[in-house]
Amino acid sequence: MIRKLFKPGDRVQLADGPIMIVQRYQRKYNILYGWHEDYNSVECSWYDQKKGYRRGVFLQKNLTKVVRNIRPAYQFKNNF
Repeated sequence: MIRKLFKPGDRVQLADGPIMIVQRYQRKYNILYGWHEDYNSVECSWYDQKKGYRRGVFLQKNLTKVVRNIRPAYQFKNNF
C-alpha cells in the first residue's frame, strides 16, 4: 500500500521549480469502492510573479519536501 509522504501545509518542490504548498491529496472515484483518496496525486499551489496564484496536481514521487533551517533572530542563554 502506498503511504502519504506529505500533509497539507508542507512545502514541496518539483525538480528546480517553484516552492509549492501541499493543499490535499486528490480524490478518485472507483466503481467498486466509491470515492477515495489517491495517495499518488498531490494538489499543490504556488504564486507566480507573472501569472499570479497557480494550482497543479503532481505525483508525490516526483516531489521533494523543502526543509529550511531558519535561525532565530535572537538566542536565549541559560545563565543557571
